[in-house]
Amino acid sequence: MIKVLFKEPTDLIGRIILKITGGSYSHCEILIDGDVYSADERGVYCELCADTTYLSRFTELDLTHCIEKYSLDIDAAAQFLNKQVGKKYDWLNMFFSKLFPFNADKKNRWICSELVTAALQKARLPVTNRPKDVTPRRLYDVLMEWFAKDNGQQPVKER
Repeated sequence: MIKVLFKEPTDLIGRIILKITGGSYSHCEILIDGDVYSADERGVYCELCADTTYLSRFTELDLTHCIEKYSLDIDAAAQFLNKQVGKKYDWLNMFFSKLFPFNADKKNRWICSELVTAALQKARLPVTNRPKDVTPRRLYDVLMEWFAKDNGQQPVKER
């Protein structure tokens, strides 16, 4: 199972992110076989998702039907994500690269949307070739466009 989870802002930082990115979502995570991976002020983390209440806070894009159809390698994505756990949050990129795209590529720091995008790339889902430029809004839009072109199943499960 693989899902991308999008969250609306619940705090001041989330509302600032919306002002900068112009989107509806300020945060995203990726769920692979029961493990949720993301990056926030705590850094990159992985948590077991055993609680459906947790998922109810998100808009879910379920990519599970794509695994076989597109030969997605979710094991490669999970291995990549596990290697990122413990790395720091990229505050500088989060605020400044969205205003001044300088394409800084720090492999030891992540923001949520670039981490999820990089994991999708590792799974061989053609999302973008520039994960550092992806915001939660852009990632949501790219995935929705991809599904529209694909004529696949509707991926969205609203909260």
